[in-house]
Amino acid sequence: MNTVRPLSLIMLADIQNGIFGINKINVSNSKEANVRAMAFTNNLVAHIQEHHGSPQEDNQYALFVLGDVSSTADPVEYEIVSRQLLTIAIRLRITLKRIYFCPGNHDFSIKVEAQDPEKRFKNYFDFNNKFFSDELDVIYKDLSSQLDEKSKDFYIKDFKNDDGKKIFVNYDPRSLNYFTTDEEMGLEVLSFNSAHKCCRDSSFGHFPINQI
Repeated sequence: MNTVRPLSLIMLADIQNGIFGINKINVSNSKEANVRAMAFTNNLVAHIQEHHGSPQEDNQYALFVLGDVSSTADPVEYEIVSRQLLTIAIRLRITLKRIYFCPGNHDFSIKVEAQDPEKRFKNYFDFNNKFFSDELDVIYKDLSSQLDEKSKDFYIKDFKNDDGKKIFVNYDPRSLNYFTTDEEMGLEVLSFNSAHKCCRDSSFGHFPINQI
């Protein structure tokens, strides 16, 4: 008789790395910011493993990153987030195809918007594309000294080799809407990005249900 393993959906929202985040990170000191962010991340992973089981042997995980991963859409904030998310993925054996992103209103750049409103999500898209590409190897190499051999083996053999890349070629946030299925885990995911409706009037952060 086959044993069905539990499925846990990890949902991270409002990380807001930077001045508004839980750690109130000052990204001008990137070294200290990384240390504090990674300490928080390692504690989070330990908590998940303690209460929901070890990856593969006891549980299956999928990771949802649901908006506002930055405070101000600064590239340094996204670099720190990338380190955090990659650490979570490696330690919990989550492959790329089981990581789902959707931006929030803090993920569009007011500085970029002032120059070109159509590219206000540029920094978020750059972060997104980098995470789902071979550029992530640079961050992995930086983290590898902190990983055990099993984690390294997972990254090299399994993490990226699953046709899980989600590459976006322009900065129109509406192109982040997608529907995908994962038959192995029994998941159907609709990612609908409402953040592209954010503006500076009274409708900021609101999306009328009849426009979905």
